[in-house]
Parts: sequence; structure tokens; C-alpha cells
Amino acid sequence: MADIPDLSGRGGTLSMSSSLIHGLKSRDGDAWTRMVDLYFPLVYDWCRRGGLPADEIRDVIQDVFRAVASGVDRFRADRPDDTFRGWLKGITRHKVQDFWRRSPAEGRPAGGTDAQQQLLAVAIHEPLDSSESDASDRAQLVSRALNLISVEFETVTWQAFWRTTVDAEVPADVATDLNVTVNAVYKAKSRIIRRLREVLGDLSE
Repeated sequence: MADIPDLSGRGGTLSMSSSLIHGLKSRDGDAWTRMVDLYFPLVYDWCRRGGLPADEIRDVIQDVFRAVASGVDRFRADRPDDTFRGWLKGITRHKVQDFWRRSPAEGRPAGGTDAQQQLLAVAIHEPLDSSESDASDRAQLVSRALNLISVEFETVTWQAFWRTTVDAEVPADVATDLNVTVNAVYKAKSRIIRRLREVLGDLSE
């Protein structure tokens, strides 16, 4: 898949839309389904980066989303860098740490307690907090959102958006190839970007 571009025109951090947060706090079933559909692959990846055995990841993910359900009322976005994604990542980190703390000794890294703690810190903190992994998280989230909303649009509309936005083709060339007007291409791009922002929320510093 081609690289996902910055759709905000400004760069920055993805945050979940306030309407979806409100839905989660209101215990709206559709909001919950939408949140899980969007974030499950990312939480799975965080657990994998935390070194969890493959057959344990889904159980830990269930613990993560149970914690979200019980704690979402306490989520606040009082500062610009308070994002749902960051809050969810913190919950995942704690659940990964809980898993390793309760794991039997034979399942832990060899080398004594100090070595175990050092390896645990590397496995959990560096991959989840590095700027490189943060950029990867954002790209994965945008890609997931695009996959989810793609079924909402006609093929020509989607191709006009994808080819001009992701593949960076010239709108006039795309319009000719798709047998539509250039204005239709711009409208298709605008519609899908607007829908993507509704799903993901604002892109801010």
C-alpha cells in the first residue's frame, strides 16, 4: 500500500473525534463498535511490540477494552496533547506490564530480576513511545480508517480520491482516465477527506 499522506495539511497528532468520545461515555453501542473496529489492530500491534506471546494477545486486548469501558468517563482532553490514542496506549502498556508481572518465572527472560526488568523496560517502553513507532501508529490508524470507510463510496469516487491524494496523480489526468470532470475529482477528494476526519477527529499539534 502506498504511504498515507498528511490529510490535514498541517501535520501533527491524531485524536479521536469528540462525537465518538461522547458516544462512548453515553454507552452507545454503535460508538463502541466503531472504536473497536478502528483501534483493535493498533492495540494488537502494541501488545505484539510489548513481547506478548501470540496466544495471549487477545486475552490482554479484552482486558484493555474492559478497562476502556470502565474508565472512559474519566478520559479528559484538557490539553492539546491529551488524545484518546495516547490514553489507550497507556492502558495497553499497563495491561502488558500486568501480564509480565503475573507470568510464571519460566516464562520470563533469563538473567535474574534486574535483567528481567531491563528487558521488560525495553520491550514495553521503547517501542510504544518512540517517535518512529508513533508515526507508524498514526499511519496505521489512518490506513485502518480508510479501509473502514471505503465501502461507503462508489468505486469512481474512491479512485478519484485515492489517485489524487495517496498516489499524487494530477487531477486533470485522473478526471480524463475516469471520464469525469476535474471538479468531480476535487469533490470526491473533499467528501472522503471530510468523512475521514469525522472518523478520526482533528489532526492537531
